[in-house]
Amino acid sequence: MKAVLDEEILAELEESRSNQEELKGIGPSLLCAAFHTA
Repeated sequence: MKAVLDEEILAELEESRSNQEELKGIGPSLLCAAFHTA
């Protein structure tokens, strides 16, 4: 069970990392806004 959770967490981290790399081109202010609304 824990292994499945770890895999899901890793997948989410991987996804958010690629999202952050995309957002770097837009600017950090949007990234901050995304964190505050999350």
